[in-house]
Amino acid sequence: MLDALQLIISKSSAAASDAADCIRAVRSKSPVLMQRYERVVSVALSTADFSADERALIASYLTPVASVARTKTLGGVRVNDDDIAAAKSLAEKFGYEYADWVRMRITSSEAATTL
Repeated sequence: MLDALQLIISKSSAAASDAADCIRAVRSKSPVLMQRYERVVSVALSTADFSADERALIASYLTPVASVARTKTLGGVRVNDDDIAAAKSLAEKFGYEYADWVRMRITSSEAATTL
């Protein structure tokens, strides 16, 4: 994970400070390390360009979304075709499957302030 965080520091000034905090969390074996890492990744991917290999490295440390059982659907949210196309485009841009990206965005504490 340190290699991914160092890469983020070198490419995303917006995420650099949080990535440095995350490195300290790795070293102290913080119980909230993964939440910190996911937040850093969200900011980094929305503010810097990474190659496919770099994205793969960064993603290799994320907790798979599929590891949590999904038993409910999110209903009652009205969207149009343009909204769906935009969400799919962003998911692809950041290297995620559409459903995983939507889940990440609605469960992230940074979701309201970052793309």
